[in-house]
Amino acid sequence: MKNLIKTLFIFTTLFFSQNYYSQLNLEEFVGKKYKKLLKAVNKDSSFVNCRLLTSNPNKVTGVELFFKNDIHYSVNFTSSKLNDSYNCESGAVKRMEIYVIHYYKGEVYQNGYCNCSDSERARIITPLIKAVDLEQD
Repeated sequence: MKNLIKTLFIFTTLFFSQNYYSQLNLEEFVGKKYKKLLKAVNKDSSFVNCRLLTSNPNKVTGVELFFKNDIHYSVNFTSSKLNDSYNCESGAVKRMEIYVIHYYKGEVYQNGYCNCSDSERARIITPLIKAVDLEQD
């Protein structure tokens, strides 16, 4: 009976750790084709959905990847050649090169990675820091 309980506990722990603590190594995908990131994302059991990011003239600028636990990644491409008639899994989108990846937990910016110089990095990757005023009574 103890072995059955231990086995159930281990499987339950593995199930929740896989679904809630999976994390991609984002630096590994910057500067590479989007299809490599998409392969890793599709293997991740916490992946929920994706959508295209477009600019004003209906050009694809990137994708947004949504995961469980309110985690999402904004993946921006080096150029926006495609129109918005594609989807996240289209061959043309898969061939796009990743320029910047931003990581968010909820609406709060966590970290960013880019395929850029140090001067560009300071301009492109800027975390949003919210000031909290602590009032003392």
